Amino acid sequence: MPRPILNRNQRSGALGRRFRAQSAALGILIGLGCLAILLRQVDLKQSWNALGRLKGPFLVVPLVVFVVNLPLRALRWQLIFPHSRRPGLGACLIVLGIGNMANFLLPGRAGDIARCVLLGPTGSLNESSRVLATLAVEKVLDGLALVGMVLFSVWALRPPDWVLDLLRVAILLFGGAMVLLVLLRYQTRALIAYLRRAFRLLRLSSLERQLDSAR
Repeated sequence: MPRPILNRNQRSGALGRRFRAQSAALGILIGLGCLAILLRQVDLKQSWNALGRLKGPFLVVPLVVFVVNLPLRALRWQLIFPHSRRPGLGACLIVLGIGNMANFLLPGRAGDIARCVLLGPTGSLNESSRVLATLAVEKVLDGLALVGMVLFSVWALRPPDWVLDLLRVAILLFGGAMVLLVLLRYQTRALIAYLRRAFRLLRLSSLERQLDSAR
């Protein structure tokens, strides 16, 4: 008996269900791994005694911050995507949670790499590259937010000189990255033409051909 031919919507729905199941299974495994490391490296009795000495409101504040922060970060990540390729908020929230747990467990920010793979249901290179680009924008926004916090601390607390030097470097780094992202968004053709001329002057014809093929 021939198998029924699925249309595009049915294939997308099947991929979405498989993605959610795989993400849930991976999240459970990573969570169990983090819990195992916690149980091996932390003195639970000492930790429980320390928690017992804390007052109730001090325990509620970080919990509220975490509960509010994670959905807001997922919403920001969703809005970074192009409107035509924007994933659902639930998918962003699940993948962000898995990525955070993987960052706690694995070295080298491996959770960010996992986010690039998990959010594209088909796992294609184009989808992973698009997610990677959104992560770059996300990190630049995080850096600019950190610069704003340091600027406030400079105004309020009068920090030492090395903090001011670090602030100048951060402003140059993240400000330059933001300018580059804006140029990539609104002056893409001009940047590509500039790169082609630079490759031609440097006699890098192979890079010029790759740039032309990627357009």
